[in-house]
Order: sequence, then structure tokens, then C-alpha cells
Amino acid sequence: MKIKTLTYPSVFILILANSLPLLGILFFSWDVFSILLLYWLETIVIGFFNVLKMLAIGKEKAWPLILVFIIHYLIFNVVHLMFLIFIFSPQNILSNLWFLNLDELFNYLHTVIIALTPLFISHGFSLFFNFLKKKEYLETKIVKQMFQPYKRVIIMHLIVIFTSVPIILFKENIIAIIALVILKVFFDILGHITEHYSLLKKIQKI
Repeated sequence: MKIKTLTYPSVFILILANSLPLLGILFFSWDVFSILLLYWLETIVIGFFNVLKMLAIGKEKAWPLILVFIIHYLIFNVVHLMFLIFIFSPQNILSNLWFLNLDELFNYLHTVIIALTPLFISHGFSLFFNFLKKKEYLETKIVKQMFQPYKRVIIMHLIVIFTSVPIILFKENIIAIIALVILKVFFDILGHITEHYSLLKKIQKI
């Protein structure tokens, strides 16, 4: 079996969903913080679908570990959001160390939330097409699945964050921001194929 037969539909949808932020950059003046906030929201979506994956693996016996995952994952993402706000947010959101302008933050959320919908659909399709239909849930353990999102999310965000620093230093050049989105798509595809290929290899013994 070739890799292209493994996840082609889900990879195509992943590319399409991740390309929509380019419209925000080109036509709606999205800045680096808009992109980072959108990718932070995507981590919440990843966590949501990971709960469904854990349920598929362990059924009702999965709930104790699911509760542990939800609590830890929420703490992880709150800390992550605070980091993004303190380091990358515009001055109108964080006027000083102790004051957070929630109105401005919600304006950013309102702006990028539309682009989150196709990302939600992409992850949902991957859950159905790869994890359930191809019965990947039979070839992984629930504890391993509980930690699966962290590896992908941490690698993705470290790359995105370190790439964002020079973009801000160079006054948010639009070409550099587009390059940031393309880089994120590349590593998303790489992580997606690596994750599902290893599981399907066990199933079909290729």
C-alpha cells in the first residue's frame, strides 16, 4: 500500500482548511496574533476530538482518564494562551502587565472564529475517515491516545511561535506571515501522515 492511499481525502481537506487563513491575511489584514490565536483555538478542537477518540478506544471505561485529560489539557491551553497574549498580542489588548482588554481580545476571537469552522470539519473528517472507518482505534492504547495531542500541538506551536518572532521584528511583512501559514500546513501534513500511517501499518501489516 502506498502512503497516498492512506489519508488522501483527509490530507486534501486539511490543506484546504489550513489555506483559508490566507484569505484573512490578504483581504482582512490579519496580523501574526490573529494567526496564532486561530491556531490556539485549533488546539481546543484537537482536544475535543481526542476525547471522542478516547471514547472509541475505551468506551465507558475511558471516562476517568478522559476527565484527567480534560483538566490537564485545559490548564495547558490556558497557560499557552497567556503566553501568546503576553508575548505576541498588540498593545490594545495588553496595555500593561496586569490589564487585559477583553473587548479587544473578543474582537480578535470574533474575527478568526469563521476560519476555525473548516479546521473543525477537517479534524472531524479525519476522525471518521481514518480513526473510525479504518479502525485505527483498535491499534492504540487509551493512555497513549491521551498524550497524542500534546506531541503534535507542541511541535506545531513551537515552530509557529519561533517563526513569528522575526516576523514581528520585521514589522509583520505580509509575505512572511503567508510563509508562516504555509510552514504550519507543511508540518500539519507531516504530523497527520506520520500518525495515521503508523496505525494503519499495524492494521494492514504493510
